[in-house]
Amino acid sequence: MFTHAEDLMLEPGPVWHGTAIGWKKSIDKDISKLPIISDRFCGVKYVDKNTDTSVIAYTAYLPTSGQDDYFLEIISLLEFDISQNNDDDSVLIVGTDSNVSRKSSKRRFEAMQKFLDKFSMNTILTSQEPTFHHNKQTSESQVDHIYYFIPAKSAIKMKFKEHLCLNSENISSHDVLIGDIILPLVKELSVEEDYSSSYTPFLVKKPRWNESGMDAYQGETARILHGMCENYDQVELIPTLCEMFSRALVISAERNFETSNPC
Repeated sequence: MFTHAEDLMLEPGPVWHGTAIGWKKSIDKDISKLPIISDRFCGVKYVDKNTDTSVIAYTAYLPTSGQDDYFLEIISLLEFDISQNNDDDSVLIVGTDSNVSRKSSKRRFEAMQKFLDKFSMNTILTSQEPTFHHNKQTSESQVDHIYYFIPAKSAIKMKFKEHLCLNSENISSHDVLIGDIILPLVKELSVEEDYSSSYTPFLVKKPRWNESGMDAYQGETARILHGMCENYDQVELIPTLCEMFSRALVISAERNFETSNPC
């Protein structure tokens, strides 16, 4: 919201409105949120580099009838935002309560058609069945859509799946539209990589400690550790130093004492 809740409470009428878009956590790494410039629409971009797939998805709640000037303002803003974020090879999806039907004013209807033509979008709906039913049962119309555009070279497919017509007790008076988007599978490697020889057993040799090699061992170890402390004196390198110290002690022991392999 762009207005503080305290201010909204002082305004008459239905001021609590907005849009939301969601996705599964499993694809979160492939999702980037588009900057929000209006409380009437929001969008995200989905990019999967493994399949060279790009999808721009919006959800939009356009102004109701009787607010044609506001409607024209919002649809122009939405058109601008899509143009700023869309790519020629991206699939475009806009799920919307358009508040546009055959009963709408001419300029509202024409503005919506111009918007759809600009981005070559079609609706997934295959009939004229109403999606909005006035809760007083005085009227009904088809105002809800999932619009989409798929480039010719894209392997993505979009289709209608289900229209859930809700009963009159539904507080929003809107039905639920469900569409299917079919994404390409990840390309499998033609030759399977063999990592069986990538790792070898790590066996630390056991020093045979004796007095004759102790002085050389201690002197060499002191020089190595002192040099490490001077060259790696940043605080963030302390974990690395700990590992290097451990390895230095082992190497120095191997160089100054006879060793035996562990059982």
